[in-house]
Amino acid sequence: MTEDGLVPTGHAGVVTRLLAACVDAVVVALATVFADLAAAGVRFVWSPADFRWPQPSTQLAVLVLFGVAVVYLTVGWATAGRTYGEQLLGLRVLSGRYARLGPVRALLRALACVLFPVGLLWCGISVTRRSLQDILLGTVVVYDTRTDVPVPLPRPRRPASGALPGTSPPAARHSSETRHSSETEPSRP
Repeated sequence: MTEDGLVPTGHAGVVTRLLAACVDAVVVALATVFADLAAAGVRFVWSPADFRWPQPSTQLAVLVLFGVAVVYLTVGWATAGRTYGEQLLGLRVLSGRYARLGPVRALLRALACVLFPVGLLWCGISVTRRSLQDILLGTVVVYDTRTDVPVPLPRPRRPASGALPGTSPPAARHSSETRHSSETEPSRP
């Protein structure tokens, strides 16, 4: 059972997880490209006269790509229990007791997934549909189409007079109170 008392419908299979991983890879690639563009923009603003497009080494580019992937996965799993790709496909990463992952376990799982992505294929032959990362860290990936976004309740509308619907304006209420009090008390000469 999850923290809110609901039972997930089942452990996710290899195809759904691979599709979610492909979506996440595109998100990470786009985030890395935007980071590169931001670095170039800062460099241009700092010195526009001698601006040259940054050409990082291959090792630095791979390191930045891996770093962005680890941060993206860690934040997604530690906060919402899912990344953007997993949200699109209705998946959620949980602990073995169906609770949300803590930040340390999310970070370790992200490192394991980035450094050894082939471990995901193990869920295709595993009876329990768990990848090597899941087995190593005691996590599961389940089908979960619920969202954590609360539905906002509509606020009551205020009429132009400023009173809430179903109540009388303050001036009318005051005059009716005086009218009622004068009707119940005898008049004094």
